[in-house]
Amino acid sequence: MKSKTYDFVLVGAGISNAVLCAALSRIYPKILVLDCRNHLAGNCYDYPSRGSYVHQYGPHILHTNNQVVREFLSEYTAWSDYRHSVEAEIQFGDEKRRVPFPYSSLTEQAIGEELSPSQVVDLFFRGYSEKMWGKTWDKLPPGITSRVPQKAEGSDYFPGQFCALPAAGYSTMIQRMFSKADVVLGVDPRHWPQYLNRCGRLVYTGRLDHVSLQSFRPKTLLPYRSLLIQNTVAPAPWNAKAPVVNFCHTDCAFTRQTSYSRLTGGDSEIMAIEYPRPAGRSDVAPFYPDISEHTSEADYREMAAGLSSAEPRIKLLGRLGLYRYLDMSEAVRLALCMAQEFGFTY
Repeated sequence: MKSKTYDFVLVGAGISNAVLCAALSRIYPKILVLDCRNHLAGNCYDYPSRGSYVHQYGPHILHTNNQVVREFLSEYTAWSDYRHSVEAEIQFGDEKRRVPFPYSSLTEQAIGEELSPSQVVDLFFRGYSEKMWGKTWDKLPPGITSRVPQKAEGSDYFPGQFCALPAAGYSTMIQRMFSKADVVLGVDPRHWPQYLNRCGRLVYTGRLDHVSLQSFRPKTLLPYRSLLIQNTVAPAPWNAKAPVVNFCHTDCAFTRQTSYSRLTGGDSEIMAIEYPRPAGRSDVAPFYPDISEHTSEADYREMAAGLSSAEPRIKLLGRLGLYRYLDMSEAVRLALCMAQEFGFTY
């Protein structure tokens, strides 16, 4: 029996390829989606628990100023109203305090004084960033250390932006986006290149240093940072006003805790604890390109150029494929831009 051919094969079933699939399926009838995991939605995957939605890979909040992004996603989900807020646990003198974050007049009221810019860095960013990237503050590049924001006006983490959560969860929203495609889950990451002879185009959202073709084999590994997410039943009632607490000191190895009942509603007792770690060779879905490594971007560009030369039918998308940190709004925007390259109009 002859193998089915496809207009597009999409490798990776996260939000980038979900948006691309939803757009392209309006004009291309034959799309195949592959993923090495046993579920759709990538790192946006969530599941219901006592009326809450637990985000398996850490909290994801959609926030955007892009009306096109908002309108496109709204075709696949209703939204739960949500305004994001965060508390920070800091080492202030001899004691630890929970205060509103980002730094604002509300933080000053909780502390009882106004802080200098250097104090803000020391209390809120130095320890957190050192845990996140595994390097001391003075060894981090300007691309990280320059991210310290100006004093905020209040406790709203994304002021002026549309901020919401899918009413029925991300998994449901993304499943709807893939509804017109053939989907194969649990695919060994080494086996997807065999589908190249069955498609006109292939869009890849995984790690470039995991690609192995006859005419392309990466010479090095790209550095990534990742997170060990422990979704656990909270040992005690949630004792913060916000759904997320950043741990900005170095007396603990974790960086954040999230209460899913406070984030998504319902009565779940599950909370997430995030432990930063380096990503190893076998980690198929690390969280962040490690831009603290000075040669990483140059290595990626060389790798991407080599893959494009070896196999022009492959296009790269998503945070891993593009080796860029992307929030969901930017991931959606870039996917829609790629869809436009293939004839989609919105």
